[in-house]
Formats: sequence, structure tokens, C-alpha cells
Amino acid sequence: MNQYRKLIVGISSIRGVVGERLQPSLAADFAASFGGYVGKGTVLVARDTRPSGIMLEHAVISGLLSAGCKVISAGILPTPSLQLAVKEHNCSGAIAITASQHPQECNALRFINQEGMYLSDQEMSALFDIYNQPEDGFIRESGYQSLSYNQDLFEEHAKKIWSRIDTAAIRAANLKIAIDCCNGVSAVYTKRFLKNLGVDEIFALNETPNGIFNHCPEMVAENLTELSECVRTNHCDAGFAQDPDGDSIILLDETGKVYSDQKSMLIPCKRVLERTPGNVSASIQTTAALEELVKASGGKVFYTKIGEANIGLSVVQNKTVLGAEGGGIIWPEIHPCRDSFAAMALTLEKIACAKLKVSEIMKQMPEYHSALITLPCNAQSAEEAIRALASAYERFHPEHLDGVRISMGKVWALIRKSYSESALKIYVESAVSKVDAEGVAETFRTELEKYLSGV
Repeated sequence: MNQYRKLIVGISSIRGVVGERLQPSLAADFAASFGGYVGKGTVLVARDTRPSGIMLEHAVISGLLSAGCKVISAGILPTPSLQLAVKEHNCSGAIAITASQHPQECNALRFINQEGMYLSDQEMSALFDIYNQPEDGFIRESGYQSLSYNQDLFEEHAKKIWSRIDTAAIRAANLKIAIDCCNGVSAVYTKRFLKNLGVDEIFALNETPNGIFNHCPEMVAENLTELSECVRTNHCDAGFAQDPDGDSIILLDETGKVYSDQKSMLIPCKRVLERTPGNVSASIQTTAALEELVKASGGKVFYTKIGEANIGLSVVQNKTVLGAEGGGIIWPEIHPCRDSFAAMALTLEKIACAKLKVSEIMKQMPEYHSALITLPCNAQSAEEAIRALASAYERFHPEHLDGVRISMGKVWALIRKSYSESALKIYVESAVSKVDAEGVAETFRTELEKYLSGV
């Protein structure tokens, strides 16, 4: 059996437990295949702070060199900075070594094309085709290209954001901000980034860039109690938690309240729409609150399958002013990729210009309550259950973009196969209450269990 079958193959990436599923030899083989895919051009390589990153970085560089690529090592770097650099430096592609919010024992290779965007499903299929071919793509010693280093790529990314933000307004607001760096890439870059934006005082937690996570890196309220307390104790105006590779954020208000990933993106999205009203690209699981904001500004939402690769492609093809999914926003003025640094900058600009507290701004947002249930099942049964459910709710004209989305007045639900486990995901949003969302989710669980059991 090919080793990659033991991995979790996601959108644009392969992921696994280091030493168990993800090994340096496998990383080198995939990197060599990627080198063949991009045609032996110049490839950037960067990583987050996980201890396994340095090992995998060397393996990836070796694989790329063996395929005849010229390699530029960027070291520890936020993923959005890497994606921007691909385009700015006319590279053939990049490999980001990061497992983002997944546990410390995991790592991943994330593949980026020459446009600085994650590989699409079709591009990933082409990469796997090369990987499965006989090993005949290695070059002779005389064909090896150079390995060089560039440790300044974040500066290019940051300057592009600073030039588009009203830093004078942020400076005049005398903001105090708390950040949880999770000992990831933001531990290297975020403090300086915020200072240059004009933030007056910064309280940083978990700011040692060693990749040893002091709490689970998944950005949910139960993992951010220390940050919440820091906001309250220091009377901060807001708090931000960044994931280990720096592409998404979670927002806390001045009381230490932790907002969900769906709600955390609303302020930066609203700020973009205030600056440049227009259409927006978003995944099919994005909160309906965003659609209300977009319609109020005179635009429409182009929905996509879940995954940054799909949203970024829609941003480019439909020339939208914004892309959104969870705690990450895509601001094409910077680059069509998820970018926590752009999200923080836009959030701070909105706070400063509105002269309101975060909680006051959030009260102006459309309110939706969510519930999520994971229902274990095999892939074939999942497909059959989704079809049966869609048929039962045909009167609501369900959408089939990614699984099935059923809109029923003040509540909507998305039922789809999980991309990372053998399960169905049941996501529900209600404009009524949290109890209503949970009740609808349980109703769908009960119906799906009947289909799965063959009743």
C-alpha cells in the first residue's frame, strides 16, 4: 500500500502524526513529486514552529533539489506571507510545513501553486498522479540547482497591509490589545506587526516560538481562558488568538468574551465592505450573518465548497472584494489567501474609526446561533444518507454544492461528509436561539441515524 494512504489527505495538503504516518522519507518523496509537478522551477519552503518542522523542512528541501528545483528557504514564516511571496517573487510554487490548529504531534505539507494559492482538487489529483508514477524524475548530480535563504518575506507582507490601513486612526485610539501566540509563528511576528499598526500597548501570551503548545491549538473558548483573563485584568480593548501558522484569528471583546470563528470574521468583513462595497466569496458553511452584511451593502455572496482553495479561486474568478471562511478572511487587496494579519488590521481600523467598543460593534451585527454534531459513519453510507435526507426535504429546494444545505426560514443546516474523518458533519444556524439550533441539529441526527441503519 502506498504510504500516502495512511495519511489524511485534505484540500491541498497531506497530514499525519509525525513518526507514525508522516515521515521524512515520505515528505521528501512528495516534495520531489511537487518539483516534477511545477516543472523544476523555483520553490519556496517555510514552516511553523513545531519541533518536527526543521526535520521535515530538510526532507522537503532535499526532495525538491532531487527533482531539479531551485529552492528558497524562508524558515519560520506565516503561511499567508509565504503565499504572497510566491507571487511577488515569480516562483513556481511553495510548500508550507504546518498542521495549523491540529495537535502538536501532527504536521503537514500544504502545496501552493504559482499564483500563491493552494492547489485545487484537480491540481492535487495531478500531483498524486506524479507521486504514483515510477521513480524516474530524479536528476543527476550535474543538474542540481541552488539552495538560498530569505528571512525577510514577512516584512513585504506587513508593509503591504500597513500601507492600506489607517494607522494614524489606530494610533490616536491608544488601543491596548492582548494576543495569544500559541508559541507559533505569531510569537515571532505579531507584536512588531501590531506596534507598527499603531497599537499603544500589547500583552502577549505564549510568545516563545518553540512550537510547544501550552494549550490545545484549536481556537475555541475553552482553550483561551488565559487570554480572556489577560484581556480583563489589563483592561484591554480587544484580544486576538492566532493559529500556529498565522492564517486565522479568534476575536475577544473588552470583557474577555470569546467569539466563535464565524463571528470573529464579521468586523473585518464589515470594514472591507465599508471601504469597497461589492460581492463576496464564502464557503457554503459560512454564517448567514455575512450574507446579511453583504446584501445591506448592495452585493451578493458567491458560495463555494468548503476550503480556502475553493474560496480563493472564487475571489479571483468573480473579482469579489472579500473571501470568508471561519476565522479567516481573504482580502484580495493583499493576496487571495486567508490572512490573520489582514484580519487583525481591519478589525483594529474598524474599532478606531467607529470609536466603539468591540462588544458595541458586535451588537450591530446580525445574530445567529450555531450547533455542530459529528455523526460517525463510512463514506458510502454518508453519501446514501445525504441523498435520502435531501429527498425528504425536497420541498425546501436544498443546495448540493458541498453535501446538502437546507434553508428553512430562520434556520438552515449543512450536512456533509467530513474531510478528515469517517463521519457526517451536521452544522445548523438559527436566528431564533441556541436551543433552537441544537434542537434542529438533533432532529437531523435522528433522521440520519435512521437512514444509516437502513430503517
